[in-house]
Amino acid sequence: MAKSERKNKEKIRPKGTLSVSKIGTANIPTEIRDELHVNKGNIAYIVDAHSAILFNPDVEPKTLLESLRVLIQDIQLRIEPFPLKKEKVKKWESNTTLTPTMDTPSQKY
Repeated sequence: MAKSERKNKEKIRPKGTLSVSKIGTANIPTEIRDELHVNKGNIAYIVDAHSAILFNPDVEPKTLLESLRVLIQDIQLRIEPFPLKKEKVKKWESNTTLTPTMDTPSQKY
């Protein structure tokens, strides 16, 4: 992938990140442990090519699937389009005009 293509790709705003050390250890934030109701013990996970999910190993499959549907909606809301160049924004602003509405005092009825 060319450098310019990477700049123009959409990105997802994450809620947070996990820092992983060189030996592969990571601290799982309290927020995640609290949501999963697992403060000590094992946290289950499933890994795919581009993502991973952490979940409480005692959760029912139906509940996990409902939770994933909510996460999909959340990800869709977090997608950020690639930033526009300033020239394009200025050109768009100069081409837009405000049209009067019924609430505009200067408009005659």
